[in-house]
Amino acid sequence: MSEQERKSDPLPSEETEEGVIYADRDQLSLAKRYAIVAVDVATLLLLCWLCTLLPFDAELVIVACLAVAILYLVVLKRSPVRTVGYRVMNARIVDLKGSPPSYCRMAIRLCIMQLSIGNPLLDCLWSSFRNQRTMRDMIAGTYVIRADAQPVGRGPIRPTYLHVLSYAVFYREVVASSRDLDLQPRKQETVP
Repeated sequence: MSEQERKSDPLPSEETEEGVIYADRDQLSLAKRYAIVAVDVATLLLLCWLCTLLPFDAELVIVACLAVAILYLVVLKRSPVRTVGYRVMNARIVDLKGSPPSYCRMAIRLCIMQLSIGNPLLDCLWSSFRNQRTMRDMIAGTYVIRADAQPVGRGPIRPTYLHVLSYAVFYREVVASSRDLDLQPRKQETVP
């Protein structure tokens, strides 16, 4: 489109954001995700038990436990330090651009995890056909990947939606080009 046509276009096309694409082998399996949850829940229970040892009223102990949980699951999880579960399973969480997710994205992800009924069942069904990403990851725009994973490609971030089990979910996704779909390096053929 020429500059003249672009100026006269009543709805100019917006610049599309670019995101990163990770190989399927770099995304964590559901079993490793559940191991992370188990370790993090055990760590949170220990931290909350330590809060009960503080010389405060019961209401303040509850507030302290909630504050510790939010700091642990939102602030620490996205930092380079990561949670105990993420460190044990050698994982990290990134957004669609490959950067640490914002605090808002992490809070949305936490709320979806806490508020959805039947979340483990949904995660099993959902991640089995959406390249290991859970519904909360798709809605929040995050990937849970191996700590040493590197992007294998780039692509535009586009809105998309899916209908599964009477859920209509709208989310943003990185669209892979046809050359990025073949993520395994090809063997060099030698011609005699």
